[in-house]
Amino acid sequence: ARARLGIGLVPRVSAPARPWRDVTTHAKKKSNAGAPADVDAGDDGFDEDFDAFADDELMQTNEAGEALAEGDADIAADEAIFTAGTDWGEMALASMTRVLRDDEFDGALAIFSFKVSVERRRVYVSVDALRDKFGSPTLDQLGAVSRKFNADLEENGFPEDVALEVASPGAERRLRLPDDLARFAELPMRVTYADGENENEAKTATRVMLIEDIDVEAGVATWKLADVEENRPQAKKGQGMNKKQREWRLVAPFDDVVAANLFVGF
Repeated sequence: ARARLGIGLVPRVSAPARPWRDVTTHAKKKSNAGAPADVDAGDDGFDEDFDAFADDELMQTNEAGEALAEGDADIAADEAIFTAGTDWGEMALASMTRVLRDDEFDGALAIFSFKVSVERRRVYVSVDALRDKFGSPTLDQLGAVSRKFNADLEENGFPEDVALEVASPGAERRLRLPDDLARFAELPMRVTYADGENENEAKTATRVMLIEDIDVEAGVATWKLADVEENRPQAKKGQGMNKKQREWRLVAPFDDVVAANLFVGF
């Protein structure tokens, strides 16, 4: 049976009697807050409202920013690299590592997350664009990675029935702490941080903020509120933050940041 056609599908070239491997590629949109999408909305086959791993056959993104599907209880959500101890998962990981080292990519791409679902017989790879402001590879880059990935696996006898998904990390990617704080310092982030004055049990607070100043050597950042709707609930439509909100600052060590994601919104 032929695989479901989709964005960037790379069919196997093989004898008709052998099955086709499903190799699907998706580029998630970048922030709509002043950032262009990965691909123009008019490009053939690109659904600008589509998120990689979003339909019922693919992976969903949970509140931690990790990609999961409803049926994928066997995937470790908190691990960036998860092969489930399978030989084919290890083989696919080694293959993707080789592919991204190819001279064609010039060291510009890296594995953001790599997960397998034994239940679904599926490999999910998220690719980071190290030189892009948003860390988002283009659809052309992801297509090239998918083709090389599939070809490399074919050469090494990868199981015929395992499908492959290759995508970007997504507009609201989960940040790897503390290194990503400096990398994405120019972008708004949703940050959960230690707050001893907060009355909740976890003693944390969550705000959408921007880094005003960062000292990487000292491991300290100065944060200010981002001028987005959820930081100014009292404001009328079209109004910005009030003076108190504009002057609010948080000086905190990197270790106080519990979790952070890039923020998409206004």
